[in-house]
Amino acid sequence: MFTYDLVFNLSSMLGIAVNVVIITAVAIALNIIQKKMIPRMIISGIPKNRVEPKEHLALRAKTMAYLVVKIIALIIWVIAIVMVLGAIKVDTSALLATLGVASLGLGFAIHQNRLFCG
Repeated sequence: MFTYDLVFNLSSMLGIAVNVVIITAVAIALNIIQKKMIPRMIISGIPKNRVEPKEHLALRAKTMAYLVVKIIALIIWVIAIVMVLGAIKVDTSALLATLGVASLGLGFAIHQNRLFCG
């Protein structure tokens, strides 16, 4: 029923290992960059002439930055995992379809709950 052509040669295994290391290194670098940049962007985007006290604005900015950083980190790692699975020759078409449907459902749920509307 299932046939697998397992050919173990050193050059292909080394190439796969190098690809996995590069993908992981890029994912780590992107996470480090986004953890530094996102809070700065959110804090700089707050209008200076707000009626609220500065403590409330600081708490709101910190909470929003934490949420956005975690969501972007999750997205980066999901993409990295799918890329690693593709690099080691695993069929990822069903996984990508599932992720697409799940993200569509999540988008509709967030839109209906108005979680990010303020």
